[in-house]
Amino acid sequence: MNSLSFATLFLPDWALPWMVVLAIAAWILRARALAGLAALIVLADVVIGPLVAPWLDAIPLWALLPLLPIIGLLLLHGLIVAAFGPETAGQVTGTYLVRLLDLIFLGPFRLIRFLLRL
Repeated sequence: MNSLSFATLFLPDWALPWMVVLAIAAWILRARALAGLAALIVLADVVIGPLVAPWLDAIPLWALLPLLPIIGLLLLHGLIVAAFGPETAGQVTGTYLVRLLDLIFLGPFRLIRFLLRL
């Protein structure tokens, strides 16, 4: 990943120390889910980043692009679980998954219909 860390795919470099501060502050304030999420992001950067970096360098960008919506849904699910709970996260993630699949399967037909109307 060209000297990029795993978390810098989604966060800037300056945000990781603040994630540690957030994890500690959330732990002190007894927001255990938020503290765990922030700590997990930092640990993923430290542990998973060096393991995954060579494989991500070998995969071309066009092959990574289809994975971005899946990663985005997983991040959305994790954030909503931390903020509102698992039931709400399931509803929201399911709604966006249906919208994504609708776009994938019906999007070409809607594009053809739009082009025929021009």
